[in-house]
Amino acid sequence: MTPDARRCTFTFLAAALLLCLFPTTVAAQETATLTGTVVDAQDGSTLIGANVALRQPDAAGLVRGTATSTDGAFQFSEIPPGQYVLEVRYVGHQTQQRTLSLEAGASSDVTVELPLSTSSLETVVVSASRRQEKVLDAPASISVLQPEEIQRQASTSTVEAIRTAPGVDVAQTGIDRREVVLRGFNEAFSGSAYVLTDYRQAAVPSLAVNVHSLMPNMSLDVERAEVVRGPGSALYGPGVDSGVIHYFTKDPFQHSGTSVRVTGGTRQYVSGQFRNAGTFTDNLGWKITGQYARADEWELNPGERPDSLEIDRYRVYQSRDQVPNGRNVETGNFDEDGADEFQLRREDTYQKLNVNGLLQYRSGDATTISLNGGYSELKGVVQSGIGTLQADGFGYAYGQLRVRSGGFFGQVYLNANESGDDTYVYGSGDEIVDEGLQWNGQLQYSVEVPQFGTQVVAGADADITIPRTEGQILGRNEGDDDIQEYGAYTQTTTDLTGALELTLAGRLDYNNVVDQVQISPRAALVYGATPQNTLRASYNRSFSSPGTNSLFLDIESLRQPLPGGNGGFSFNQFRESEAAASLLPVNFKDPLGTNNVPLRPLFGTVIEGLAATVQSGNFDQLPEPLQGLSPGQLNFLVSQLRQLNMEVDAATNGQLGIPNDSDRGFRPVDGPVDIPPLDQTKTQTFEVGYKGVLGDRVIVNVDAYYEQKKDFIGPLVVESPLLYVNPQDVNSSLATELTPILEAAAEEDLQLFALIQQ
Repeated sequence: MTPDARRCTFTFLAAALLLCLFPTTVAAQETATLTGTVVDAQDGSTLIGANVALRQPDAAGLVRGTATSTDGAFQFSEIPPGQYVLEVRYVGHQTQQRTLSLEAGASSDVTVELPLSTSSLETVVVSASRRQEKVLDAPASISVLQPEEIQRQASTSTVEAIRTAPGVDVAQTGIDRREVVLRGFNEAFSGSAYVLTDYRQAAVPSLAVNVHSLMPNMSLDVERAEVVRGPGSALYGPGVDSGVIHYFTKDPFQHSGTSVRVTGGTRQYVSGQFRNAGTFTDNLGWKITGQYARADEWELNPGERPDSLEIDRYRVYQSRDQVPNGRNVETGNFDEDGADEFQLRREDTYQKLNVNGLLQYRSGDATTISLNGGYSELKGVVQSGIGTLQADGFGYAYGQLRVRSGGFFGQVYLNANESGDDTYVYGSGDEIVDEGLQWNGQLQYSVEVPQFGTQVVAGADADITIPRTEGQILGRNEGDDDIQEYGAYTQTTTDLTGALELTLAGRLDYNNVVDQVQISPRAALVYGATPQNTLRASYNRSFSSPGTNSLFLDIESLRQPLPGGNGGFSFNQFRESEAAASLLPVNFKDPLGTNNVPLRPLFGTVIEGLAATVQSGNFDQLPEPLQGLSPGQLNFLVSQLRQLNMEVDAATNGQLGIPNDSDRGFRPVDGPVDIPPLDQTKTQTFEVGYKGVLGDRVIVNVDAYYEQKKDFIGPLVVESPLLYVNPQDVNSSLATELTPILEAAAEEDLQLFALIQQ
């Protein structure tokens, strides 16, 4: 999104918001007062913080709203006389509604008793089977978080509300960063959980990273969150082998009005949210939401080992001139050559902006058409599959059209990423470009077959990911890296005995890169022992396809500093060097000789690094013995060393190895191995579970499962062997070759002779 387009969008949304906020003038009239107390129906204890809403009987709009005080009391003043519906909600209790008639000049007092609720078991959900069903009847382990639970969280992120759900692992990696996984297998950027917002996949396209800070899931607008644990590929397709997190936002018909929320805290944290929703007619509604937040991000402490290991990966520049404008660096002798270098450090400012809009049309109770879109961006640190990023204007836009009519559901949506003006990788210091797109279309139909006591769900979908990185992330694979996935599925739920339900599901998926068709079956039995207790047994087979990074990544994510001021070592540099030409075989599968390794290319690399430093004039970056020489002496030294290198004919023996953390520093290998392409990860899960209420007071949810994975894709590892040589052997061989040449050079300049010897 261009700055002009973004500015127009914000102007339009602000103007629409102001129009919606204009109050309606009413004639002055005598009003009524309503007071009351909310208590627990069983023991009579007052309920603190219960949500109390006053509505008109024939309108979805909210007239007044409040929360009960520390003594369970509430009060509404200056209410126009008339008929109203009083609605009271509290976590863990049943919602109560009461019709009231308020007369002019009168004051009414009510006591509302809320019975303990089994709503967490009777709530209607859609994420487990892609159709409506009660939690108690779902053929999967599922939790539902109600709006009261979400809004009570005093946190920088809505994600914090699901931390209490069973099987959810949440790691906070920053002021507003949360990494969330289901049933273990945590990772730095938690892309394994399949996260949806209003039926749309909410991950950043192309990178397939769940950046929760960018998702439009602000606490002010979330109606509920469903957490489904376990595989879901039988309905959702590839990549859903650990579970689904689905956020549902409030619709404008049931939740109209204006809400504002402001929070603050330490580290200069401040956040503001707004939500404005209403209806143009009985059939057409609208909603606008927005959020802004900023804070001082946590710093890394070099004195703490985990932080120091992270800092050690960051780019080191040999001179200040090499540091791009605006980068935060630390000065120090990082490569221990006696001269100062400049290493990247994290920036401490975090900011985010989020704006969303919705238009919704309803035709009676049968048809709903929703058109929504939004834009969000942030400035801060982001964990990704290509390393730690410093994001600046890292944005995310989406548009979605959704239609539901009876048993039919269809949608199409677009997710678009924007990398921002100066987003870069800390390991290499290079800016990145990621303008990736994700197109998705879905069709589904649900029908009941009463003669067989069966509910049938069938559907098909297509998902197309188009990475656009201008070669900065996917390198040589740019333009040949689109991923197309097509799938079709069906599920039947049959009432076998009145208390026993059988669920059978299957899905076929095709991936154009892997060029395979995968089958994902599901079978589940749900036994209703009593109306409030069920037992469940299930089998699922799911799979995950390798993502864009796993298939096409071609980026320099780390640059190793070397003495001599040559800017460091990277694989691409080596691949194009004289050393590579002389060491590597012509054909990949030919053996690589490790005996009599020529030292001329290695010696030449050091000389050219020295020459580059002399030519740049950065004499303070030279090794300490050379800093006292004049420019003329330095140029003469470089010319002599180049001449020496042409005459070097020394060689040494080496050993191929893969770098590791052993005392030796590498694992010896015989040679490079042709690594086969990544395969799809297959997961089989057997599970039993119980949901129910014990003693009318305790809600119990117990799950036990066995999971087996095949072809699991782990973290990036080094597979290309390196050639290791013994430094003592190198020095001895070079000394033998260089001694007679040095003696001849001594006649020209005795001082240079001594320096060359060093």
